This record gives sequence, C-alpha cells and structure tokens, in this order.
Amino acid sequence: MTECHKNKDSGSSLSISIFHKLSVAQKIGFGYAIAIGVGVLGTFTGTFIGDYFQYQAIEVERQVDEEVELFNELKSAILKARIHQQQFIPLLEEPVDLQKEFTNFRKQTDDAKEGWDELESFSKEISTNNLKHSSQVSAFLQTYDGVQDAYFEEVEQLIKQIGLLNLESPAQIQTAQKLLLDFTNSSTALKFDVIAGELSELAEAAEEDDEEADAALAQAQETRRFIVFVTNLISIVLATLLAIYTTKTITLPIINLTH
Repeated sequence: MTECHKNKDSGSSLSISIFHKLSVAQKIGFGYAIAIGVGVLGTFTGTFIGDYFQYQAIEVERQVDEEVELFNELKSAILKARIHQQQFIPLLEEPVDLQKEFTNFRKQTDDAKEGWDELESFSKEISTNNLKHSSQVSAFLQTYDGVQDAYFEEVEQLIKQIGLLNLESPAQIQTAQKLLLDFTNSSTALKFDVIAGELSELAEAAEEDDEEADAALAQAQETRRFIVFVTNLISIVLATLLAIYTTKTITLPIINLTH
C-alpha cells in the first residue's frame, strides 16, 4: 500500500473514530448542521451562478440597445443629409429655400460625423466583450472609413460652385443642375448610400446577440433553480436519514430495557 493510501486510510479512520466518540446529542447536532449547510451552500451557489450569468446577459442587452441606437441615429443622419442634398436641384430657382436646405444639410453633416465618431469609440468597447457581431462592426468601419467625409466635402464644394454661379440666368441654373445630377450619380454618392443599408444589417446582427443573451439568461435561471433544487433535496434526504438515526438511537435503549 502506498504512503498516499496509508494517509487517506488513517485520515478516514481518525474521522470515524472522532465521530463515534461524540455523544448522541453531538452527533444529532453535527448531522443537522451538515444538512442545513448543504442546503444553504446550494442556495448560495445557485444564486451566485444565476446572478453572474444574469449580469452578463443584462450587460450584453445594454450594449446592444446602445449600439442599435447609434446605428439608427447615424443611419437617420445619413439619409436626411442625402435627402437634403437631392432637394438642391428643385430649389435652384428659389434662393431663400435653397439656403435653408444648405443649412439643414450642414446640420445633418454634423450629426453624421458625430454619430460616426461615437460608433468608432463604441466598437472598441464591444470588441473587448467578444460580442459575435463586433468583427462585422470593425469591418464596416474600415470599409467605409472616409466615405462620408469625402461625400460631405464634395457637397460643400458643390455649394460653393453654385454660389459662384449666382443662378441669375437659365443657363446658370442648368449648369448647377448638371453639377448636382452628376454628383448624385457619382461613385462617392453611391457609396454613401450603401452605408445606410449596411447599418440596417448591423442592427439586425446586434439583435441576434440580444436574443442569445436572453437565451443565456433563461439558461442561467434554469441552472440556478436546478442547483437549489438538488442541494435542497440532498439536505432533505440527510435530514430524513438523521431523523431515522435519531429515532433508532432514542428507541433502541428502551427496546433493550423492555426485553
């Protein structure tokens, strides 16, 4: 027999010897302490595990909600900027309304640039939390990096060109119309249009992470209930066995006396 086995056997023998030396009251108290301890430990463990996974799921949901809001705000600013830009053409003969449209366009430009910067900052946060779609967000930002800046810069150049034309004659208005139409169908403008569609797809991918977080939360709650149930069951079984032992311990001397 190895030294390890000898140590184990001697430890077990010592534990049994100590237990046998306990009085009946001490044995009963010790047994109930174990039964209650198992129940308390199980409840604590189940609650801890459930709370941990619940926190993880809630954190994912918070990030997804914030991210989807960023996607929608950026998409809204991009679409509105594009709509305002396309309104330049029919308003070329209405200088006052055209200036208002320029102002509206610039506001959406500021909103879109701010939204892009916020999304870049947020993408770094979600990449550290291993959200499944975080790689898609990073790829999106890399693919379209500089596209909206180029779009806004070209539109500003067009606005300056239109201002220099004065638009006092039909020929000047036609020249401005051609400039705007050419730009509307340019590669820069078309790439800018694609961004809004990509943002919608990213929002859908984020929602999938949200659904998985809900499923993980439900699983965590099931695990917590299972652990609590099993440990409480063990506690009940131990208490039952202890009650049987106690009954025999108390009644056995009486039975021996009557015989």
